[in-house]
Amino acid sequence: MATSQRKQTSTSSQPHQKLLPPLWWQQSWVQASFLCFVALALYAQTLRYGYVLDDRLFITQNAIVQRGVAGISDIFTKHSMAGIEGGYNQARYRPFTLTTFALEQQVSRGNATVSHAVNIGLYALLVVVLFFTLRQIFQTTLPEVAKRQGTTILIFGATLLCAAHPTHTEIVANIKSRDILLGLLFSLVSLWMYIKYHHEGAKRLSLLAFGVGATALGLLSQEGSILMLPVLPLTGYFFTGLSLRKILSSFIPFVIITALILALRAAVVGEADTAWLTMLVNNPYNGLSWFDSLPTKTAILGRYLLSVLYPATLAYEYGYNQIPVMRWSDAEPLLGLVVYLAIALGALWTVRRKHFLAYCGLFFLSSMVIASNIVIYYGMPMSDRMIALATIPAMLTVVWVILKIPKSPKLLAIALVGILAIAYSVRTVTRNPAWESDLTLVQADVQTVPKSIRVQVNFASQMMTKAALATDPATKAQSALEAYQHLHVALSLDSAAYPSVYSALALYFSDFTNRLDSSVHYWRKAVRAEPSLAYNQVWLAYAEGNIAMRDKQADSAIVRYRSALAYKEALQQQSPADYKPALEKLYVKLGLAHSEQERFGEAAKYYEQALTLNPNNEATRKNFSFSSFNYALQQARQPRQPFDSTVVWYNQALAFNVSNGAVYAELGALYNQQHQPQKALEYYRKAVVVNPANLELQRIVRTLEVQTRQGMR
Repeated sequence: MATSQRKQTSTSSQPHQKLLPPLWWQQSWVQASFLCFVALALYAQTLRYGYVLDDRLFITQNAIVQRGVAGISDIFTKHSMAGIEGGYNQARYRPFTLTTFALEQQVSRGNATVSHAVNIGLYALLVVVLFFTLRQIFQTTLPEVAKRQGTTILIFGATLLCAAHPTHTEIVANIKSRDILLGLLFSLVSLWMYIKYHHEGAKRLSLLAFGVGATALGLLSQEGSILMLPVLPLTGYFFTGLSLRKILSSFIPFVIITALILALRAAVVGEADTAWLTMLVNNPYNGLSWFDSLPTKTAILGRYLLSVLYPATLAYEYGYNQIPVMRWSDAEPLLGLVVYLAIALGALWTVRRKHFLAYCGLFFLSSMVIASNIVIYYGMPMSDRMIALATIPAMLTVVWVILKIPKSPKLLAIALVGILAIAYSVRTVTRNPAWESDLTLVQADVQTVPKSIRVQVNFASQMMTKAALATDPATKAQSALEAYQHLHVALSLDSAAYPSVYSALALYFSDFTNRLDSSVHYWRKAVRAEPSLAYNQVWLAYAEGNIAMRDKQADSAIVRYRSALAYKEALQQQSPADYKPALEKLYVKLGLAHSEQERFGEAAKYYEQALTLNPNNEATRKNFSFSSFNYALQQARQPRQPFDSTVVWYNQALAFNVSNGAVYAELGALYNQQHQPQKALEYYRKAVVVNPANLELQRIVRTLEVQTRQGMR
């Protein structure tokens, strides 16, 4: 039986059957064009969206990517987060994807519309490649659907459902997820070329070489494309009719290139940081044995299966504690185990008969290896983007099942596939707006996954940002209140899982309620939770210094602010984005504290340091001018003070406040004391311009004018 089937399906011994009737709308190019249009139309709305979520790690804040073409050499020789100051080495090596980002930055720096356009175009190309790959695989009519002439519906329908599938919103609308887009695109090209090579009698080695090259690019785009590797010989076994020896021999080059890319990746990435995985919010399995974590992972596999069929829930984050830790005594893990065992056993039972469902089952199980977290934890318990490849065998199965429905199968199948495609499309289009910005994303997902601590904290952070920027008092108050409420939700879920809750509450109390004691209370909790984190140490000392300033204890405040400066190097290394803002605030506060003690020279030096970090801060410029002026006054009133030094301080005051009449008057007096009436007159005249109603200044100017005229005679 197997021999006769090989004769039927082998393309080297007999011509292929024609799958499509010669009607114009059934031609492959027409169908491919329609699928391309669907893909473009579904995501056209994302063109106006911005950079969101992890886009900053790989694009906007990645110094290597921001260098454009000049950064490409570093992209290939360093791990993918090397361009982030203080960023963790999370063992990611995706140089081809980052190269596309670098090229975009070179051509249109910071233009998110261009990046979204590229993602949409790549997705449309991916859909077209999937269509032609399936046509190549199913060159001959499938035995299971031959009687109903359903192969055309199977190929087109499955591709249409994949194009419209709502779980793909993240890999298209989130620019960073281009790594998955490219990985999947190149993986499909490698499968297409591999099968085409066999269907054409293994005479065109260029096809094999092209497929091997696509595999390499897929792995350089995203490590997860390795999941396509076992699908190649699996597809060859089911749909070429060739012997296992021939299938596996042609598979060897793909294994070799995969091994070489993985070796390159290991050499570049080196030893990855694992400290971030010790936090429950990043790894809910931390502290659990592999066996104890298995029930939860099995339950999540069951949820993935539901998402593949129809994702009622879509979110960027299904982290702790949205999906609680489960035991085998719970129903959900057992149900997931039964379903997946049924898929595996059913596939193995029918694999020798090369049943179509056996192929889809094994393809699906292969695509879920990384998403399952059973072999290795990839960084999150569940993610919509991790099932992009799994949607292909799933949709093939769905359309195959539809084709098996009796009574007018062709028309009924077309109708059912169309209805499902419309349902998927509506879900996709309604999910897309969530990816417009960080704020819209957390606003949507805080409702969808309310038990995720990270989502609650991220939403609160966005609300505090909104409150800080709001000019309307009502909007400011409402946004701040929402932030506070969601931070308390996060605390109620698990107060120890995410120490950032404490720091966020501390900022809320200091920035929006001026309850400094409450702010210090939560900073102390944050320090106890993460004592090695410089960020917490710095802001605790800052908050304690603010309390001392409130209580008119400038000496104590200076001690606390200076203690915060001791962590500045650690802060720069651990939290580079917070380094300059934190340091600027500390220098300003030290300036204020020294001004309170009338130590204006030291105050001016701290203000000057703050201005090196942010030269456009108008308040700091005025404070620097004020301190410089008052220090110059102090010097001028002391006997035997260097004249030049005092003038320098007055000029520093003028540098940041050119209309300060008092400074001009003091400089005039200083030069007059030095018996330089011409210079004194110059500054007194400037003082009069600033203060024209000051009669005393006018009298001094007239007196000096007389003196200078007499001196000239």
